[in-house]
Amino acid sequence: MEHVSCKVGIGVEGIQVTDLDYADDVTLPELLTNALEVMERDCAKFRLYVLWAKTAVQNLGAGPAICRVTVDRQNIDTVSEFTYLGQEFASYDNSVPECLRRIVLASRVMSDLEDVWRQQNLSLTTKLCANSASVMSVLLYDAENWTLIEQEWLKLQALHMNCQSRILAVKWHNIVTNESISAITVFTGLDDITDVVRRTSLGLFDHIARLGSNVPASSALTVCCASRDGRPPDST
Repeated sequence: MEHVSCKVGIGVEGIQVTDLDYADDVTLPELLTNALEVMERDCAKFRLYVLWAKTAVQNLGAGPAICRVTVDRQNIDTVSEFTYLGQEFASYDNSVPECLRRIVLASRVMSDLEDVWRQQNLSLTTKLCANSASVMSVLLYDAENWTLIEQEWLKLQALHMNCQSRILAVKWHNIVTNESISAITVFTGLDDITDVVRRTSLGLFDHIARLGSNVPASSALTVCCASRDGRPPDST
């Protein structure tokens, strides 16, 4: 892929950017087709062949879906949603579809462990640790990359509070505030979902910042920070 990517994309501050972000919807399919043809041609040199019938193209930015793309006289399907490495990528609404999907998955895990939450021989500490290791890990998988609006953050927090209420055997008709529940479970470190995601996001930022300058992710971060400081990059 490194061998192919150097032949497509644009150069920004000495960095080869292979994301095809163009405003012209007519030009995009042509450029994308060219990039895929380059990949097919170079892969063939190593006796590697792309199965285009199982290949799909997705637009991860704003705007309509990409028009039909044809490579080697074969049409490539275009999709608006795609699940990759356990995460759903959508062409709209930022990370909202993935967030809602994670809420459903975490709710199922919570229900599957109902016998554990009812077990009187287990301490509260053990139950909360089990919740953190199973339910919360499913809910917040790859959350450091999410871009959400306030409404979705509230849904995440609502599920988190509901899980803690079920562990504490608090019924829906009991008048118990979220603050009271958090005061009991605060030692788990999961008293607020946004704080958890913020810490993991800062950890990812710190990891990328400490990478070598020759690593694309670090170079892209440097360009982004410089642009925020009023120093836009020079395109070549």
